[in-house]
Amino acid sequence: MADIRPIFNEDWVFIVMILALAYLAILKRLRSGEFSLLLRAGFSQKASDLLLREKSGLNQLFYTLPIFVVAFSLLLNFGQSNFGTFSYLVMWGIGFVLAKFLVILLLVFIFEIKENKELILYSFLYEKLAGLILIPLLFLLFYSPYYQLEIRIFIYSSILILLAYKFIRLGYLSFFQTTFSKAHIIIYLCTLEILPLILLSKNLL
Repeated sequence: MADIRPIFNEDWVFIVMILALAYLAILKRLRSGEFSLLLRAGFSQKASDLLLREKSGLNQLFYTLPIFVVAFSLLLNFGQSNFGTFSYLVMWGIGFVLAKFLVILLLVFIFEIKENKELILYSFLYEKLAGLILIPLLFLLFYSPYYQLEIRIFIYSSILILLAYKFIRLGYLSFFQTTFSKAHIIIYLCTLEILPLILLSKNLL
């Protein structure tokens, strides 16, 4: 009995990641062109504009959003192998995403932001990219017999770099292009990006 329990605890993690990969494979088959466009949109303004013109462009972002929620919940649950904790984190992740989307719609309504599609795009784009990057890295983190600490540091460093790039790009679009209002982007960053990051950091420390 002592040998069965740890194997079971590791099995559910493997099953979750296989299901996530299967979900991605189905999406890629159904929307093959949009996947490459989604990846390029994180770093190319031309790809971002093209994604915004696609009728299903923003829908594609929400289709891939569950991957980020699952991947990030697995990362936070690393070292515990507890399915109950993982389920709790997933519920909180879904709740946070829904709350963020509703707050964005509220900001759009209050400040009459015309670039609402662009704001929604950049609000969730880098989370989707992080989810796509995390899945293969999590396989290494959970199942590599060596260098787990180094892999974990690399994963968190990659997330921080991607987050910093997101802030830089939003700031660039706001201050050097006419895409966003400076006041609106500052309000957005403070309420929906920086404040949740501070709260999450306090809970993890």
